[in-house]
Amino acid sequence: MVHRGGRLEDTEVLLQQPRFLNQKEADYVNACVGLRESLRQKELEQERKARKAAQRTAAGAVIASIVMLVMGSFTVFQWREAKISQIRTLRQSTELNWRSNQQIEALLDFLRIAKLLDHKLLQLFKPQEELERLRETLPKIVYSVQEFNRLDDVVGFQSTADGEMIVTSYPGGIAVWQLDGKLEKEYNNEEDMDTLTQSEVNYCQIPEKNFVFVIFDASDCTLDGKMFARLDEDTRKVLISNSDGTSQEVFQAHDNVITAVRFSPDSKMIATASWDTTVKLWNLDGTLPTTSIRLEGHTESVNALDFSRDEEIIASGSSDDTVKLWNRDGTLLKTIEGHQREVWGVSISPDSQVIASGSSDDTVKLWNRDGTLRKTIQGHRDTVREVRFNSDGDILASATDDRTVKLWRLKDIPLTILNHDSDKVYAVSFNPDGETIATTRGQGSVAFWDKHGMSLGTQKWQYGPITALEFSPDGTLIVSAAGDRTVRLSRADGSGIKFLQGYTGEITQKEVLAVSFSPDSQIFATGNNQGEIEIWNRDGTLKQNFLGHKDSFVRGLSFSPDGQILASASWDGTVKLWNRDGSLKETIQAPGGGLFGVAFSPDKEPGQQIIAAATQDGTVKLWDRDGTELQTIKAHETAVSAVVFSPDGQLIATTSGDKKVKLWNRDGTLYKTFSGHDDRVKTLAFSPDGKRLASASLDGTVNVWNVDLDLDIEGLRNYSCIWIGDYLKNNSKLNDRDKKLCY
Repeated sequence: MVHRGGRLEDTEVLLQQPRFLNQKEADYVNACVGLRESLRQKELEQERKARKAAQRTAAGAVIASIVMLVMGSFTVFQWREAKISQIRTLRQSTELNWRSNQQIEALLDFLRIAKLLDHKLLQLFKPQEELERLRETLPKIVYSVQEFNRLDDVVGFQSTADGEMIVTSYPGGIAVWQLDGKLEKEYNNEEDMDTLTQSEVNYCQIPEKNFVFVIFDASDCTLDGKMFARLDEDTRKVLISNSDGTSQEVFQAHDNVITAVRFSPDSKMIATASWDTTVKLWNLDGTLPTTSIRLEGHTESVNALDFSRDEEIIASGSSDDTVKLWNRDGTLLKTIEGHQREVWGVSISPDSQVIASGSSDDTVKLWNRDGTLRKTIQGHRDTVREVRFNSDGDILASATDDRTVKLWRLKDIPLTILNHDSDKVYAVSFNPDGETIATTRGQGSVAFWDKHGMSLGTQKWQYGPITALEFSPDGTLIVSAAGDRTVRLSRADGSGIKFLQGYTGEITQKEVLAVSFSPDSQIFATGNNQGEIEIWNRDGTLKQNFLGHKDSFVRGLSFSPDGQILASASWDGTVKLWNRDGSLKETIQAPGGGLFGVAFSPDKEPGQQIIAAATQDGTVKLWDRDGTELQTIKAHETAVSAVVFSPDGQLIATTSGDKKVKLWNRDGTLYKTFSGHDDRVKTLAFSPDGKRLASASLDGTVNVWNVDLDLDIEGLRNYSCIWIGDYLKNNSKLNDRDKKLCY
């Protein structure tokens, strides 16, 4: 009955009725019920064991999944760490290449970093610490690069007359290249080129005939291509021919080997140089030159020549390590010294204002016409044999014995670094015309630079470090204050007018720490280390003086845009507002310790004007013109050493001992941060148009940034891809992976 449906249950009902079943039947039913219960217990036990087994299986699966997840995460972690290590190595290589002046290599390393950062896992799990280091180091490197293209495996080098093509030679041929590195033409006729192994090549083209002359050794052709000159078989003689090969004339120019030949731009004169240490100028009147002007002064072989386009000067480079500048009448104008070894190449810019020279010291130097050094370009690893400007003078090509031709941009670099040869720089000021920058250097010198970062010369003004420097708003005057207790009033060209009364360098005199011109340029103010403020007329005579901050230093001065109020900031923690007559208008307490600077915003409406002060506690305090506090900006971790407004008043620039320069929106939000200095930044200055910001540092440099630069990794990559895009596309030595770095 146990296994036959519900019969046992029915019998159990009958068992409950009195005397319905006899004893034997009742015992049988009870036995069946016991058997049924025993079977049920066995079934429940089997179900419990099955559940436990299932639970163990499920737990094992979960544990296995966890193990697999952990192992996978560890693998991803290892992969990520390996990529971060690779990025770190490339970053270090980028910095090393940049510091060793291998600029294209530095950009290639950066683009490899950017390619690694594209990986989805690194986008998901960003390497924040390394990204921060990249943001601090890369902008200075990427935006200061000047080299933008390169030709490799070059034996000889020359440029076309207009400077827009580069001509290179190699065994058995000649190639003509565009400045972007694209091959324009190639000449490799074996019959004509089987002796083409020399390191010098010239390229003359007659436009109307589309005819090319290729000449070797010392040679040149006129700008119109109608006449060319080259060495005769006797290397002391010059052969002059018309472009059609007629009227070939030979004349002996020197008693020793001729090294260079150059036509004047008007084709009326030819210059020759020789191992005999001389340069000779020959007049060309259609007949064989018979007389010459002898230029003497070099002490070793003269290796290179060039005429200026204005035909006023001739440049010669020599193995005596000098470049000399001459008049056409043979008068020596200037001997330029600066190279450490032989000079092999010289070139004068199309505007006739800059002379480039290449040397065995592996450098290219750019010189002003007065002989002062504008800039030294480093990056070659062998003797620089030739240099050439393009037609606009904004690109320079240089060729070396390491068989490379490098192309450099000389203008419109986003970050211009003004190098002061390790001299500490305390101050920087823009001339209001925006064309000139003045910086202090070392002990009492002022350096002038053009807007492209080319040096215009250095002048010795004082004998202590110049800590304050400012152009007048009309651009005609400069006032400078130095640690030797002198204050000098100068013309904009640096010629001195006078030292101010009481500030002539006597040991008992006070030291001026701050200067400021009024907007109309008619007066200027100085503040000294005894808390005094003095107002001076523009001719340097004292107008008035008063005690501004008792027993403290005056660290900053600023006139209001209308010139009616002078703000002074002091180490005593106050900003004081003075009327033009010297009476005190307002005293503003600035919690946060001593003050290092003060600035008025340039707003024309008094109600919109803001006063900003740089404080010792790392904040910038903002007040309105009446002294009501508007805001406190937590700007830096250390004392703020300078604060300035942009010319439109929309940005506030600050700097500090943390070596960073920060730009803030007027509402106090951070706009961007510039890094790149290796020591404290002392002062800041905006260009008159507000597009550039200069920072002067104790590391011996002034960084001049374009304010609108994109400092993010993607922005840096986009710029780099444009800058060396032609190199990536056209250089045959790059592997396929590097050619695809930008896409």
